[in-house]
Amino acid sequence: MKFSLIMPFYDNSNCIVEALKSVVSQNVCPEQILIIDDYSPTKASDALTDLVVIESLNRKSIELCVIRKNSNGGLAAAYNTGLGHCKNEIVVLMHPDVVLPDNDSMKTLLAPFESADIALVGHVNCQVSDDYWHERTLCEKSILAPSESRRARGFNGQFDAFRKSIAVSIGGFNEAKYRTAGEDGDFVRKMLRVGKYVNSEARAEHRHDFQDRSGIGMCLRKSFQYGNAQGASVREGGGITPLFREAALLVGFVLISFDPNLAWVSIGIWLLSGIRIPYLVFRRDRRLFQGVCLVAIELMRLFAHASGVVVGCVKGRQTI
Repeated sequence: MKFSLIMPFYDNSNCIVEALKSVVSQNVCPEQILIIDDYSPTKASDALTDLVVIESLNRKSIELCVIRKNSNGGLAAAYNTGLGHCKNEIVVLMHPDVVLPDNDSMKTLLAPFESADIALVGHVNCQVSDDYWHERTLCEKSILAPSESRRARGFNGQFDAFRKSIAVSIGGFNEAKYRTAGEDGDFVRKMLRVGKYVNSEARAEHRHDFQDRSGIGMCLRKSFQYGNAQGASVREGGGITPLFREAALLVGFVLISFDPNLAWVSIGIWLLSGIRIPYLVFRRDRRLFQGVCLVAIELMRLFAHASGVVVGCVKGRQTI
């Protein structure tokens, strides 16, 4: 099966080589790799200096095409640019901070397309390697932690596939409304009107390219960004994870205003809404103090997330 691979790039020079190495090591390789440089401060062409990767691409007759955009438009716009240059009907999306942990990941991802009614296929996020995990800061671990959950599967652009003809028929990704979050949920919702979706068992290790963006500021920004996308999606009937954390925050405020004596019940609700990530980090590290610290960080992220939802709802689009 011939297929194209789209890899968006924005300042991911620390990890894109490892991502490409894992692609060329697959038992099934793409005919075409499109790297979409989203007007990155560090050019994608400058990051691709590893001779081993270039030689492997040439040896397997994989066409590598680097396209640098004239302005930064976010993931949705980068995907659409890549879509316009794809030669093949089957398209794989893969982020440059993703490593494929086994040589059959690509084969497993593409297998469902043997059925003509399948429009798009998702993947499973697996745990990052121990070496990478233990090098990370506490805040970085909180970003990585969702992959520790067995529920970390679906379509989010990190390592997924779809049919080009159907994507073109629905207008591609909505870059007018979404930038770097929310575009995936919106895309899936529109694709499901035409074809079927399948969750595959294809595994991907999403490492996140933190570079110099570690810390609480990074956590708050990501939470606001994701909430922003959720708020923007509300007017079109959603398409992203339900707003459970915001509901917990609202219930807490209602209880306190109804009766100040219920303040502890409110606090308990907020704590429950922010306990999942600390638990997942504790489950892997078994360090109680880390878990307690993360509860405090998660409560701050809850407020950032809720703020993003409000802005997204008001604006009707993602603003960050």
